[in-house]
Amino acid sequence: MCFCVLPGYNWCVDAIKASNHSLLASDLEINKAVMFLKQKELSQAADALRAFEKKETKVASAAATNLAFIHFLVS
Repeated sequence: MCFCVLPGYNWCVDAIKASNHSLLASDLEINKAVMFLKQKELSQAADALRAFEKKETKVASAAATNLAFIHFLVS
């Protein structure tokens, strides 16, 4: 991902968390991690996905699946 886009992504996540649509913020964070995967930035993708480890959301299972895939790729 172009690092010029990253602050915009973070701003969108923060703005959505503060709105009535805070449930969509998790989807946007997963989307950010997937963009890191597409750009082969595995460590940044893993960091983004690790944020879901302690959350109890439907998106946490998708994050765990993607994180397992990253560990598979690395080893």
